[in-house]
Amino acid sequence: MEDILAVDLHLGCINYISKVSTELDMNIRTLKSDVFSFLSRNTEKFDIIFADPFYDLEIGELEKITSLIFENNILMEGGVVVIEHSKQTNLESLPHFDNSRKYGSSVFSFFKS
Repeated sequence: MEDILAVDLHLGCINYISKVSTELDMNIRTLKSDVFSFLSRNTEKFDIIFADPFYDLEIGELEKITSLIFENNILMEGGVVVIEHSKQTNLESLPHFDNSRKYGSSVFSFFKS
């Protein structure tokens, strides 16, 4: 299994991910950080980026996530960004939007370069 990096601002979430990673013998690295700070300073590239922000996050903040990813060249060629959000939010107008899929009250929006 390839490396997984989980970034979260809340220490409780980081501790839980670390605990589960150990229990399941998975190679998950954790980093306690604000997503915007992380995306602004990160130099590592990823095949898949999955973002699960708060559902009430403003569309401008969701756009900032994708902008930082693509402006800082964080996504590998052929990679995909997936943002989970509520069905009340529409991200189709954002740059690099590819498609979306609905699952109950959640939507996964996919972005590609």
